[in-house]
Amino acid sequence: MEGYIYRNCFANFIFLVPISLCCIKKKNDDTNIWFIFIALLVLFMITFFIAIVKLEFSTYYYYKFNFILWFLLWYGAIYAINISKEKMLWGLSIYIVVYMLFACVVTANKKVEITKEVFDADENLTNTFDIYGINKTVIKDVSIDYLPEELNLLEYINNNIDLKQNNILLIANPRQEFWFNGIFNYSNRKNLESVIPITEIERWNNKDYKYILILYRSIYYDRYKSDIIKGDLLYENSYGAIYVND
Repeated sequence: MEGYIYRNCFANFIFLVPISLCCIKKKNDDTNIWFIFIALLVLFMITFFIAIVKLEFSTYYYYKFNFILWFLLWYGAIYAINISKEKMLWGLSIYIVVYMLFACVVTANKKVEITKEVFDADENLTNTFDIYGINKTVIKDVSIDYLPEELNLLEYINNNIDLKQNNILLIANPRQEFWFNGIFNYSNRKNLESVIPITEIERWNNKDYKYILILYRSIYYDRYKSDIIKGDLLYENSYGAIYVND
């Protein structure tokens, strides 16, 4: 199953690669080992990418290797600056300063959404600095996915409802839905990236769903609470409730 992770195949690395490769101009044990690490990592990532396409491996683990690649490229860039002669040092330093200025400007003016899209359909040069933008999004916009009281609701479901035999509608925030899917291997619709449509509420009201889990922090609860016919209450606390259609 796919997990939440920042996804970017190549755009983040475009402007780092040229300056990183400058370090191999000086042949020594450090640069040789660095190049071997880079080559082996890229080879492994290509193999893993083929496994994703052909064998449906989770891309979550593939993108983990980007963290290592990111570190190695920055290591190469810094090493290149440290070993550069004065004329080249000025050029590389200006390159880095311009890079960081663009990163700051783009990050300040662009909101990067958290998604679970397996591959970014429109990845291009405009995504180059999204790695910084996603960090801004996480710092500013992401809250705790499940509070202890909300976990109590999941515990009730785990102990009292067989999701293999029964269906349940979730009125929860998107990340909460993904975590629910990860915990119980259950989702009530194929594309969890999509907005919960009013038709799902209508299906509950028509008793197509046996249970409904409502988390009061959900943006969808605020949108649909006047439309939901709640049914019989099974369990409730200050952060949510579980109802059953009789």
